[in-house]
Amino acid sequence: MIEYKIKTKYLLLILYGLIIAGFYACKRDPVKYFQREGRNILLSESEFKTQLDILQHQFKSRDSTTEVIPVFLDSLRGDTDLIIRYNFRARLPDGEELFLNAPKEGFFEFLGKKLPDFELPTLEGDLRKISDFYDKPLVLNFWFRACAPCKMEMPRLNEIRDKYQDRVNFVAICRDDMDELKGFFEYHDFDYLQLVKAEEVSEKLGIKSYPKNIVVKKGGEISQILDALLNTIDEDGNIYPGEGQELIREIEKIL
Repeated sequence: MIEYKIKTKYLLLILYGLIIAGFYACKRDPVKYFQREGRNILLSESEFKTQLDILQHQFKSRDSTTEVIPVFLDSLRGDTDLIIRYNFRARLPDGEELFLNAPKEGFFEFLGKKLPDFELPTLEGDLRKISDFYDKPLVLNFWFRACAPCKMEMPRLNEIRDKYQDRVNFVAICRDDMDELKGFFEYHDFDYLQLVKAEEVSEKLGIKSYPKNIVVKKGGEISQILDALLNTIDEDGNIYPGEGQELIREIEKIL
């Protein structure tokens, strides 16, 4: 009888301990995960901070007047974790804010469809229709001069252009006008054919994030819509441009 009581006592103590442990586990702060708007990948808090550091470093190293800010949209709390949905914005010197690589844009409605025709001036002032370039596969890059990720990927885009220029047309669509771009190309090489004053065209197409790389089949059908070339960052905070393998794969598919 005494042995039975002792066993019962120990079992009650263990049960009590489990209840207390469960209570404090519920009281602990949940594990935070970060999910970029429209994407299924969950990042840890450290991975999210690394992603933010990369963007902020890109902008500060190229243009100290443009600020990158995280935008927290909503959250979903479970028993032990908290999923925070977010995106990034670039705040330009004039106060305008643009989403960076925002996945939910009106332009994605054109995927698999013909790119709507539009007309823009070159740096020399000559008007060109985008349909003029449908005789070959076409790669478009949407950018603006204050966009640090745009400038960072330009050297690699130039290399991709050099490799495929005989078989593919490469055209850059810039929001800025000719006057705003004066002096830019003295310090930055971007070998795509430049079409400028594209702010209105970009808004009509539903493009809200930059840079944007668009792969178009011969004849004008949009094959793929890509964001910036992926970059990497080392332990010292140095950022290295990506190789653009995703863009290269998409080009190879339509040749």
